Amino acid sequence: MCLAATIRQLASSFRGPESYLVHPPAISAAALALRFRFFHNSCLTSAAVMDNYEAIQALHNSLPPFSPYVPASLLPSIALILLASTFVLAFYFSTLPKDTFPLRETAVASLASVLGGFGVVALFCSAGVNV
Repeated sequence: MCLAATIRQLASSFRGPESYLVHPPAISAAALALRFRFFHNSCLTSAAVMDNYEAIQALHNSLPPFSPYVPASLLPSIALILLASTFVLAFYFSTLPKDTFPLRETAVASLASVLGGFGVVALFCSAGVNV
């Protein structure tokens, strides 16, 4: 609530942006910083900060611990499968006949690229987990 009052107070000291072209702003940057510091410090007392900190700490303690969607033990297997399929598709791409309209080539190359990208990310994540 205090922050909203501060923003309203600071906004009331400005004219609209269209008036900046005709008239300079009514307040300098230094005066704006001084006003913000005054309003900010007058709103936050140490008791309010401690109450807020204790509420956040209680919320943090009540939440379950982080668990990833994909278990870290599966990352090397996922990386191996994705990268192996990338190399197989790259070999298949090199054996495709040249068509006048390369729809099949584009699909195979795009799929290999996407699988290779996800495979490299899985490989780096599995290395990062075990370091």
